[in-house]
Order: sequence, then C-alpha cells, then structure tokens
Amino acid sequence: MSIESFCCTLATLFPKVFCTSVLTWSVYALIVHGCYNTLMTTQGTSIFAVAIGLTGFILYVLCLYTYFKVLSAGPGSPSDFEELRIRNILLLSKPKYNSANPYDTNDNMNTSASLLANAEGVDDTTSVETEQPPSEYMTLHMLKNNKSSYRYCTKCSVWKPDRCHHCSTCNRCILRMDHHCPWFATCVGFYNHKFFAQFLIYVTAYSGFDFLVSISILWKFFAEEKYNDLYLSLNLVFLFVLSLAFFITVGGFLAFLLYLVFRNKTTIEFQENRYNFKNDRNGKSFQYEFDGSGKKKKLGNIFDLGCGRNWKSIMGPRWYYWLLPITVTNKSIDARLENGINFEIDHDVYDRWCYNAQLQDQLNQQLADYKNRIRMEREAA
Repeated sequence: MSIESFCCTLATLFPKVFCTSVLTWSVYALIVHGCYNTLMTTQGTSIFAVAIGLTGFILYVLCLYTYFKVLSAGPGSPSDFEELRIRNILLLSKPKYNSANPYDTNDNMNTSASLLANAEGVDDTTSVETEQPPSEYMTLHMLKNNKSSYRYCTKCSVWKPDRCHHCSTCNRCILRMDHHCPWFATCVGFYNHKFFAQFLIYVTAYSGFDFLVSISILWKFFAEEKYNDLYLSLNLVFLFVLSLAFFITVGGFLAFLLYLVFRNKTTIEFQENRYNFKNDRNGKSFQYEFDGSGKKKKLGNIFDLGCGRNWKSIMGPRWYYWLLPITVTNKSIDARLENGINFEIDHDVYDRWCYNAQLQDQLNQQLADYKNRIRMEREAA
C-alpha cells in the first residue's frame, strides 16, 4: 500500500472511529457515572436512574444506527443505474461556446446565461449526436442556456439528472447532492439525506438530554456541598462540557438543515442562490421578473412544493417514518419520484422560469442584432 493510499484510508476511517468513540464514551459516562454511581448509589433513586439510563441508551442506539445508515445507504449515483450509463463518451459531440453577453466579440450565436442549471462547465452540458438520452426514464426541468437540455458527465460517463453534481472528493456524480460531509467521509445525497437529517435530530436530542442530566447532577453536588464528603467523577464534567458544545453546534446545523428541507433546497442550491444574489446586486442576474407596479421579485424555486410536501418528500409520508430510520427511497429505475432521477415541481413557477428565459433570449437577440447593425454602419462609414 502506498503512502497516499494509506493517508486516504486513514482520513476515511478517522471520522468513523472518532464519532463512534465519542458516542460510546458518552453513554458510558451517562449510565455508569451518572445513573449508577451517582443517582443509584449515592442518592438511592433507582427507578429514576433506570429510566434515565434507558432513555439515554435508546438515543445512543438511534444516533449510532443512523450514522452508519448514512454510510451504508450511500448518497446514490447515476452510475448505479445501467440505463443512465453512456457506453462511449467519445461518441458525444462537444458544444460550441455560446456567450451570454450580446456584445461579446465571439462570432458564435449568443444566448443568455444559465438560469437554473448548476454552473459546472460546458463539458457537462452538451448536444448529442449518436447516443440518445434516456428520456423514458429521465424528465429534465433545469434550464441551461435558457433551454432544457440533457447533461452528462465526462468523468463518470453517465447522464446527469436534475440536481445531480459531480463530487471531486468521492470522484463520482451524486444524485440530488447536498454536500460532502467530512464527518462521514461521504456525500449526503438523495438516498441518505433522510438518515443524515435524523442523525442530526437524534444527536441534538441526545446531547441535550446528556446536558440536562449532567448539569442537574453537578448543580445538586455543589448546591448541597457534597464535595465535602464525596468525589465528583471527571467524566460527568466532560460530559457536561461536550454535550453543551454538541447541542449548540449540531443544533445550529440542524436548524439550517431543517430550513433547507422545508424549502426543498440543497446546500449547493442555497450557495448558488447566494451567488445569484451577488450577481443581482451587481446587475448581472436575470433570475427575477417585474410585477404590475414595476417592482422586482424573485421567480421562486421550482422544487418548492410547500413546507408539508417538501418535508414528506425527504422524510417520508407518515409520522412514524419521521421518527424512525425507515427507508423511503427506491433504487429501481421505474420508481419515478423515489429514485433521485425525477422530481416533482411547481409547474406555475416553472412556467414563469420558461417565459422569463424566452424573454431574455429575445432581448439578447435584439441586442445582438443592434450590435451587428452598429458594426455594419461603422464599416460602411
């Protein structure tokens, strides 16, 4: 094994060992030093101690199970489907560069900039000559150069559905990629997004529970001046500090993730919106329209179906799916809305996007014609 391979293996193994060790130590500190040594031995509250220990152990099991469920389920990739693989990537032609600027000196036909598609380079979005895209399995709604076109990845040799991105760390395309998480050493995508959200929920609940138990023991220990007769385990002090730190950090990340879930956005799409907002402030973005009074307003997110439907699309249709780590996805190519290839959209917002894209193309064409007319007048003079 080379040094590079060893370092990669170590980097992949470290977060798993670290998270498992911290969770296991915390339940040990809670049950042994918190429940048994303190509540049962010194205070004599056996039933209460058993209830606390059992609750903590259940939360610990849920945290550990969902952690490894994120790893075992995986994010999902187009390469998992034979129908989305491209037999020979060289049979696909490369597109000519089309500038979004009507005043560009390039002589190619000008079209407007990408509105909805992810900016991943012209190599990922192409026209097809020989191989035909799997239109019977994949319905596209993302626009590239104001047109709905099929994308493919030259590195993975696969067709790319909506919301699919190539992860340079995992070195493969990820279905509805949210982000690459270093604490799992894998990506969060369509198939493990629910388990990732539940892991954050369980960890937040578990760390909050540990914090309440440890602070109540510490408070009673110092308030009743038991330090004169008894020793305090440092495990409880460390449990108090770490549980508070995890509750704040993981809880904050959970709040952000829930915001994205209720908006039906991924972290990548959220970052793209921030980028578009900066372009909007600089006058470079076309992702808005004007209402009847002339006020500018955003076109909206085509995948936003409302908070309830957004939540169910990721967490499952019933309440017990929300509480328990039950699989809600389907890895069959025929499972239209459950395999990460196709997504339900808000057709009203999508129609506005298409109409706005058509208007932008018309405007760009008019500006291009004006540029050519001015150039011809200058050459004639």
